[in-house]
Amino acid sequence: MGRPKQYDADLEARLISAAADAVVRDGVEALSLRTVARCAGTSTNAIYTMFGGRDGLVHAVRQAAMTGFAASQFAALERSRQGGCDPKAHLLDLGRDYRTWAIEHPSLYQVMFGAQAPAGADVDPRVRSCLSLVVGHLHESGRLRGVPELAATSIWASVHGMVSLEILLRRRHDPADIPLIDFGLLYDEHLAATVRAWVAGD
Repeated sequence: MGRPKQYDADLEARLISAAADAVVRDGVEALSLRTVARCAGTSTNAIYTMFGGRDGLVHAVRQAAMTGFAASQFAALERSRQGGCDPKAHLLDLGRDYRTWAIEHPSLYQVMFGAQAPAGADVDPRVRSCLSLVVGHLHESGRLRGVPELAATSIWASVHGMVSLEILLRRRHDPADIPLIDFGLLYDEHLAATVRAWVAGD
């Protein structure tokens, strides 16, 4: 039997979004299906029908986060390649898109990388595959300063730290209470400095 018509992709997306918000706010163990259903404008029956229950919903949230993030990175790399063949430019484009996706999907980002991730959950290799690919190309061209694995990990840690700090500030403070900081400009300068530290040449 097919899925009831009212349980469509839009409802699935709303449930995943509401569940991600709840996990970030209360933690995985305190996740309430009734609260998630109410926030999504439906009933718990929809959750059981679409995801099989609480564990299935948590798994779907994790998958949505990793799949969405990886797809964004692959798309950014493809756009960057269409604009030229410089791996350094690709690295900068990946970094900028990293922040864009995270700020647009803060709960999914935190579920994927934060302490709210379910116990035993690993980060999907697709999440860092584009970064590793570009860093590998820089190494092959002789422009990378250092070992590829170390460079990729350092770059990832650097951008992750800046993005996580911005998300934290946005969640904890009303925009009017945050000092006048251009987060985009600050991030771009930080990203550029990080790339300069690992990549030789213009």
